[in-house]
Amino acid sequence: MRASRRGVLMLGVCVIILLMVAVAYFFSEMMLVENVASNGAIRGQQSRLLADSGAEYVLSQFSEARVGGTPRELSSNRFADLEMPNWGEDGRGRFRLAYWNARAQKWAAGVANESAKLNLNRLPLEAKFAPEARRMLMCIPSVTPSMADAILDWLDEDDLPREFGAESNYYQSQREGGRARNRYLDQLDDLLGVRNMTPELLYGEGGVSKWLSPRGGVRSNMGNSRKSTLQSEDELPLEFFLTVYGGESIFRDNGARKTLLNQEDLPALYDELANEFGQDVAEYVVVYRMSGPQDKSLLPQASLLEDTQAATRQRATDQTESAQRAEPNPIERESVSRGPLKISSPGIFRIHSLYDLVGVNVEHRSEQGMIQLQSPWPAEEKTYQETLPALQEKLSCVLGASVSIQIDVNHAPDSVLRAIPGLSEELANSIIQTRKSLGIAPAINGASPARRISPGIDWLRSSGCLDLEQMRLFAPYLSPHGNAVRFVSAGITAPAAITTFCEFVLDLRYKPGRVALRRPLMGFAAEVD
Repeated sequence: MRASRRGVLMLGVCVIILLMVAVAYFFSEMMLVENVASNGAIRGQQSRLLADSGAEYVLSQFSEARVGGTPRELSSNRFADLEMPNWGEDGRGRFRLAYWNARAQKWAAGVANESAKLNLNRLPLEAKFAPEARRMLMCIPSVTPSMADAILDWLDEDDLPREFGAESNYYQSQREGGRARNRYLDQLDDLLGVRNMTPELLYGEGGVSKWLSPRGGVRSNMGNSRKSTLQSEDELPLEFFLTVYGGESIFRDNGARKTLLNQEDLPALYDELANEFGQDVAEYVVVYRMSGPQDKSLLPQASLLEDTQAATRQRATDQTESAQRAEPNPIERESVSRGPLKISSPGIFRIHSLYDLVGVNVEHRSEQGMIQLQSPWPAEEKTYQETLPALQEKLSCVLGASVSIQIDVNHAPDSVLRAIPGLSEELANSIIQTRKSLGIAPAINGASPARRISPGIDWLRSSGCLDLEQMRLFAPYLSPHGNAVRFVSAGITAPAAITTFCEFVLDLRYKPGRVALRRPLMGFAAEVD
């Protein structure tokens, strides 16, 4: 009996020992799994931080002062693989920057230029510009009159449908609670609500952007083509021609604000210009703002559709008469003295671009008599090559033109270039051919070699493509470089090689630049060698 009891006790002890071993085993397994998961989480966080470092690096590159006014090249191998030394205790990390080159149909090292596209948020939405706004959109492949008017109705604030457009009444008939957006777009996806807009039309085959598709991952052997070079822009979806990012910057490279030539406080404008450029320049600019050019036929066109000297002269007469009606007795208004000037108005005339001031004399009637001033910037070669690029870094003509759109004339593909406000087909073709002859033939949407690009837009004049009068007309809508870039940043840890991909859009109008979009890309990791 006692032996039987001892056997039962022995069996119980063995069972307990086995259970304790099992618990210890499972506990150790759980700890190992926890350790692996913890290390994976740390590596994942490190890779995300490395990807963010890529964006910070690009911001730092574009925040540095330009040399001689030339923007940093947008597409370069120096953006390919950049190593972060001493990242963590047991390895190094790196990030890789790339963009989808639509013309070459492959990923390339560098960043894409969003300003080489047509900015939908800068389109003129007023009724008087309706024909021109439609024309601009119809320059883009696959955009019909119906699609153009539907996009414009989707953006404008009213509920009055355009000739071929669609407003909230249409969208309500299609689905309950449907209505037009009636405000600017936050991202290109917002276009998918437009009548007859499909993902395939916006993003191409499969309805997924090349930037988001896993099968187009950013491989370590970037540059290997998946498809032959694009032969025609018509093969591309709308995303390679349209954007919602970028615009004119009012900041200098050092972060200070530019002098705003169209501000209403003319005494303040006089003081700013006098402090930086001297009293003669300050007097000239303020007199232009108050009285305009001596020869009113030199006024730039107020309407995109007017193109005759007679219309220009009539416009000057109407503008002057309108100002006189608005100020029936300007002498009674409180005036401020600056030099020989009595400033008593916020300025009748606006400056559309610095070309308005080149070689243009002004005159103003004062209490001491007629003041006549010559332009501080004569119409000669040195002005264009040296003076204007430097002035453009310090002065801003924002709010000067009736349409705020600006297109990167050096990098925009042919379709977008033809969308320049008011530009005729003949002039557009001339610009395209001249640009090609100068070696400025962009890749969609990368950049052409920086060494062949002028610091400004004056190659249009120096090449004989546009004369000075045409430069005054089109300069408000042109930019020599972009203020928004797009790219994928891949953060890669070592030695585990955990990779995080993020798409970024940086808004470089500000100093320092800002992240306008940060989007994690989950399907890319399997594509990295």
